[in-house]
Amino acid sequence: MKDRFFYPLMALAVIGMIFAALTFGEKAPTADPMDGYKVSGTSLQGLVASPGTTMSFAGDKTNPIAYAVLGADFKANEQKSPGVFTLMAPQYSKAYAGKKLRLTVRARAGKTKPSRQFFMAFFAFTEGRKGWQKFEPTAEFQDFEVITKLGAYNAEQPEIYFAVWPDSSGDGRTLEVESFEVEIIE
Repeated sequence: MKDRFFYPLMALAVIGMIFAALTFGEKAPTADPMDGYKVSGTSLQGLVASPGTTMSFAGDKTNPIAYAVLGADFKANEQKSPGVFTLMAPQYSKAYAGKKLRLTVRARAGKTKPSRQFFMAFFAFTEGRKGWQKFEPTAEFQDFEVITKLGAYNAEQPEIYFAVWPDSSGDGRTLEVESFEVEIIE
């Protein structure tokens, strides 16, 4: 086949494949923000580890990603960093404006080199932002909670960062996190 026929046909074939993938591919389920926000299980893989933090996953045969194992290589106050976080979509910021929220991280001290202290924060670009709150993890999973009330919706910066700084010492100690959750309480 001559080049003048081959390349246009290949371009059409590629366009056809892209169209088919976009048209018939799986659609992501749309979540209703009023039902709350939760990151757990395989969705923990969507967490973002900022520079200076580490993240891996652990579980068992039936649930290979039961929790995230987080660590930090420097103290939280040594560098501006959001730690390990989940970035909430703008739809949540809009739905949660003016609402009282319960922020929960379900965590425990790591099995290896356990963290003695960790921090949780909720960075919204409006009133109700919660800076680093200090907690002491235990050997068993438990819920660590903070209550806040968000201010008005900020359309110019609608993102919300829900974050954990896994180890206040910066010695690479570990924190195991099972879930991040936001619940509307008023």
